[in-house]
Amino acid sequence: MLTRKHKSALISFSLILSLLLISLSMSAKLAVAPLSLIVELPPGKSTTETISLHNTGEEPAQINLKLMDWGRTPSGSLQIKNPGALERSCADWILYSPTSLSLEPGERRDVTVELAVPEDTSGDHWALILASEETQSVEEDQPVTTRISVSYAIKILQKDPQNRIKSAKITDIELEKSSPLKLSVSFRNDGIAHLQTTGRVEIRDLQGETIKEFEIGKFPTLPGEKHIINVGGDEIESNLEPGQYYAIATMDFGGDRLIQGGLPIEIPESEGE
Repeated sequence: MLTRKHKSALISFSLILSLLLISLSMSAKLAVAPLSLIVELPPGKSTTETISLHNTGEEPAQINLKLMDWGRTPSGSLQIKNPGALERSCADWILYSPTSLSLEPGERRDVTVELAVPEDTSGDHWALILASEETQSVEEDQPVTTRISVSYAIKILQKDPQNRIKSAKITDIELEKSSPLKLSVSFRNDGIAHLQTTGRVEIRDLQGETIKEFEIGKFPTLPGEKHIINVGGDEIESNLEPGQYYAIATMDFGGDRLIQGGLPIEIPESEGE
């Protein structure tokens, strides 16, 4: 059993360790630019880009770079996967140098990234370079070396200017909540090009009059990705009187037409009061 003295010592040690980690994280600061490389590159062509790494902290930093794949969850969060895990990965087309480097305080160095697109491919492809920063603090009179590691994701997107086939679909609309009204709209990128999409959701009564409208801000999707947009909810005045309505979602994904989807909605008396 821990005595009060032991507990106090444990708390003090934890506090000292936390302060040390905070101090390390403040003294070792890596600036990475850019955090995304977007290149317009057709099949059969190649390009060379650079990534700048700058140690703005007060401690030396060891940087290790690793090639990975990336994607997004339906909610839009970044997912990092092993290289080659995705169908449209361009990890095999990338060479970069150096793969690791040490930066003194204030030092800046560039990483060279070469991307060569094969001739027998079309559409957009992507990958990611993960830069992991490891710093350490060693005191002469302390036998323990404390290390922390922070990773930076540099997304790479190759856009094919010759094959911009854009296709998308609203796959589903669901009523999440009646009062206040909350809907979720499921969107899928069915083409081979990266999309930037905007839209709106209209709530119409049985006479076809729009009584509420929700704007959907611009969101990105990679080919094959699904994205779920939530509209309404507690943050917005979205209560409806009891009755029957129709929700219509309209999306502009940059193609030659807009896409739509609809859902009948019924607000019961008990929920609309």
